[in-house]
Amino acid sequence: MAGWIKSNMFQDDVGPGVRSSVVVGGNIAARGPVKWSGSKVVQAAANDPDAVGMLVENESKILNDEAAIAFGGVVTGNAESIINDGESVKVGLNGTIAPALTIALAGQVIEDNVGLGFANQPANDSVEVVSSSALDTMPLDIYGTTNGGLTVVKERVVLTGTTQVVTVKTDWGVILGVEIPEGYPTSQGTLTIREGSANATIITMSAGVRQRGVVNVPRAQQRAFGHIIGVVADSGTTKTVGIEGVNAAGSTVREAVVLTGATAVPFTGQYRHVTKILVGDLESARTATFRTDSKIDGSAVIIGRALTDAIAGAPVDFLFTKQDHRGLLTVATAPSIPISNTTTETAFSNASFTIPANLLQPGKVIRVRAQGILTATNSTDTLTVRAKLGSTTLLTLAGADAVDNDTFDLECEIFARAAPGGTAAVVAAGTYSIGAPGTATRRHGSLGTTNFATNGDLVLSITSQWSAASTSDSVRCDIFSVEIK
Repeated sequence: MAGWIKSNMFQDDVGPGVRSSVVVGGNIAARGPVKWSGSKVVQAAANDPDAVGMLVENESKILNDEAAIAFGGVVTGNAESIINDGESVKVGLNGTIAPALTIALAGQVIEDNVGLGFANQPANDSVEVVSSSALDTMPLDIYGTTNGGLTVVKERVVLTGTTQVVTVKTDWGVILGVEIPEGYPTSQGTLTIREGSANATIITMSAGVRQRGVVNVPRAQQRAFGHIIGVVADSGTTKTVGIEGVNAAGSTVREAVVLTGATAVPFTGQYRHVTKILVGDLESARTATFRTDSKIDGSAVIIGRALTDAIAGAPVDFLFTKQDHRGLLTVATAPSIPISNTTTETAFSNASFTIPANLLQPGKVIRVRAQGILTATNSTDTLTVRAKLGSTTLLTLAGADAVDNDTFDLECEIFARAAPGGTAAVVAAGTYSIGAPGTATRRHGSLGTTNFATNGDLVLSITSQWSAASTSDSVRCDIFSVEIK
């Protein structure tokens, strides 16, 4: 895969980017995504930024099994939901592969619908249902809020024909929708849904109708990508609307929000899918539009790009493009372009690496190694070499009067002291030398606690800076490598 470099930890490869006989540290679903846990692999969780590969076999694994793991290339997983060819993917629920929320999908319409204008809301009362036909004995689901709150409750009542049936719940706030569940016949008569105390009609449902105020979201539009959902009305309203869907943990959940006209309102929960919208309370002259989140998935959770279309539960082929962040991350394969005739601090052309967002975190160590040679020097000019993370210097190698064929050499380890964030604490320490090979003094250096935006990409680089500009001064970097452990 692009940017993946195979290190000696993969000495028993059985194919491109595949390592056989990897020991399993827990249950892994067939063709499931994995991450490292010590020297073993375990199943990666939904949205896991530490996923590094895929179980090759189409059979599940348990603790201490051996498995073949693909650490890159074209792999096959099981789709959590609809995935389209070319879409970015991430780890889904229960060992599946899910579509990632990218710029192209952010703010996409899930569903829009006009309201039903339910009247006479119970406002701390029970609800009654009665039919005009004695033949109606099917169940009816009632969706609504508890008085004073926005949690959506669903209660199922069983009709008893022309005899009213009363809900167990006696503190309904706002009724958002009613429906006869799939698998049951629709009514023979007209159903009247009314509030309990005064028998005032909330809504009626004619014979043959299955839903009022409840809208099933088409399967192709249900994707919510494990993010929040927003809703906005086409004009002024403060009515309540709701949704039902599957949350980030895989459970069916419901919630409601109060609209603020044409200003978007976010729901609280994070959803994998939205299966129903509830618009019974909304005025019939108003339209509510439900959209995916405008905040996209970060690069840390995206593991590849789909190569085929897939429906939920079907196999999906994709290119696993995320690096295995263990072992060697990058290595210079050729000497750098010489740096000469300048006093400007300049990064060596072969000695920089972008640390991906969220990679630098507690429990991981990033080690950088660099070595180079002063191929030509002028008079008493001196050279300073620096190891840098972003614009911050980790180590400084300050040489005295430079001599032809002097060398520089450094090793530095970088540690995160806090979880990834905009101001996460980082420390670093290392050793270095600059001068005549074999006699240059080895020194120690360190960076005290310093805040970095580790939730974004950070460039690790080696730079050089001459004290004077001369065509007789020249330095190159021969060795540069970055590894993580």
